Amino acid sequence: MVELSAHFPGIESWTESDFERCRLGRLSNERFDDLVLQLGVRASLGADWACRKLFRWLEEEQSDTRRVMLLKAAGGCPCADYPKDLLEQLVKVPYTDICVEAAYLLVKTGDEGERAVLALLGSLSKYGRSLCLGVLTYGTGTLDVEAVAAYANDADSHIRNAALYTLAFRGDSSCTDHLIAPLQRRDTLTKEAALHALICVGDDRAVDAVLHRYRLDSARRADGTTIVWELELNYLGQQSAARPDAFAETRSVTARHWAKRDETEVAWIQAHLPQLAPDFRGQFGPLTEARRTQLRHTVLSRLQRDLADSAL
Repeated sequence: MVELSAHFPGIESWTESDFERCRLGRLSNERFDDLVLQLGVRASLGADWACRKLFRWLEEEQSDTRRVMLLKAAGGCPCADYPKDLLEQLVKVPYTDICVEAAYLLVKTGDEGERAVLALLGSLSKYGRSLCLGVLTYGTGTLDVEAVAAYANDADSHIRNAALYTLAFRGDSSCTDHLIAPLQRRDTLTKEAALHALICVGDDRAVDAVLHRYRLDSARRADGTTIVWELELNYLGQQSAARPDAFAETRSVTARHWAKRDETEVAWIQAHLPQLAPDFRGQFGPLTEARRTQLRHTVLSRLQRDLADSAL
C-alpha cells in the first residue's frame, strides 16, 4: 500500500514535471526526504521516468545527507538501470553512508558490481572497507571467495570480521585454509566469526586447529560469556564422519572437563551432541548426514535472522 505524503497533499496524482518543479523550490531536508521517498515509490511501481530522475538528481546533488536519501530511494529501481560509473564514484566518497549505500546498489547488480566493489576496497578507509565487505553479504552472484578471504586475517578486527561473516554466508570450502589463522587470535569476536564461517562452509582441513582450541576452551570453567565453546563442538560434530578420530578425542576432552560445564552447556550437549556426555550409553560414532545438516542449520538460521534484523 502506497503511503501518502503529509508534506505534499495530492502527490499521488503528480506528473514528472510536478516533481521537478517542487524539487527546484526551497525545501527543508525533511520535505526533500519526503519528496524523494514518494519518487522512490513511483520508481518501485515501474515508472521509468522516476528512476531516471532519481539518478539524475543523485548526480547533481551536493549534499551528502540528501545523496544518501536518493541512494536509498533508488533501491526500488530495476538493477539494469543503475549507473555503475556513478555508483563506483560514490563508493569512494569519504562520507560513510554514501559509500555503503552505493556499494549496496552495486552488489545488487550481480557479479560485475561485486567485482567493482572488491576492486575499490583498497582505496577506502579501514572503516569503509569493513562496511563494504559486509555489504557483499547481500549479494546473490558468484562471490570471489579468494578476494574476500584475503581479508580474513587482516590486522584490523572490523575488516577481518566482516570478511569472515561474508564468507560464512557466501563462501565455499575453498576458503577453509584462510579461516584457520583467525582462530589463533585473542579477539573472541574474531574466533566466533571464523568458527561461524567454518560451520557454514568449511571442510575438515581445520579440524586439528579447532580441536586444539577446544582442548584449551573446554579446560576453562564456563562463565556464560562466549559461544566459542558451542561453535567448536558444532564444527567438530559436523566433521565427525571425515575425522572420526578427532570426534573421539572431542568426547574424551569433554568427559575430562565435564564438571566445568554449566547448565546451559550441558543442556546444549544433551540436545545436539548427546553422545559426548559421560552418561551416554548408546553406540558412539560419527553423526549421520541429517544430524550434521541440522547442526549447521542451527548456526546458519541464527546468522540469517541477525542479517535480516540488521537490514531493518
